[in-house]
Amino acid sequence: MSKILLTRPKKDGLKTSLTLKRFLIQSLCLPLIEIKKEIHPKIYSSEYDIFLFTSKNGVRNFKIDVKELNEDKITFAVGRETKNLLVDYGFKNVISVNGNLEDLKKGMVKYLKKGLRILHPTSSKNKSLEQFFFKYKCNYSHLKCYSVFKVNKNKKLFERFMISENDKIIAIFSSFTAKSFVEQVIKLNLSEHCKDKIFIVISENVRNELECLGRCNIEIANRPDENEMISLIIKKYWG
Repeated sequence: MSKILLTRPKKDGLKTSLTLKRFLIQSLCLPLIEIKKEIHPKIYSSEYDIFLFTSKNGVRNFKIDVKELNEDKITFAVGRETKNLLVDYGFKNVISVNGNLEDLKKGMVKYLKKGLRILHPTSSKNKSLEQFFFKYKCNYSHLKCYSVFKVNKNKKLFERFMISENDKIIAIFSSFTAKSFVEQVIKLNLSEHCKDKIFIVISENVRNELECLGRCNIEIANRPDENEMISLIIKKYWG
């Protein structure tokens, strides 16, 4: 039976693998990015009006006493999975925006006013968000609570999958993962094998990162959502 290549960080990859297993789909977990928690200064909820999370990694690696959060403190989350994780961690008044950063901006506009203090726990500053909040005269701060690294700890297994005529589907859940994938393919001289694969990607931005590989079969999820990705993988696997 053919396998799906999952390129997510280990924790997320194993979770996706277990989900696919319920649909009799075998997968190969070869993380191409790695998440490292960063120690950050103590954060007091009273110092901010809005918390903003654009990924589950931000939630997992951000430390705050959630007991200090009141119902009036708004927390924005990109994606249902990020919202669900925030709720599990004890955050209140969480507003979920399904889509990309542009959808997030549209969803936040009616809540913005001059002087609002917004904290974004993430891996690096997002210039697009910084410019957006500056336009509305809000005070945007990013907090580095984790770092992301490109990895490939099993190059032989990766190469074996790429060369295999039986294993076809590759799932890529982020733009940074796509960049790591492209680097590995070029480094290992595997570009010619990409034309025989089916790439399942979470967004148009991820697809754009793969363009340099030439003509590839790329399928984009209906929404940048984990469940949509899994549904598309199942559909393509079983035809």
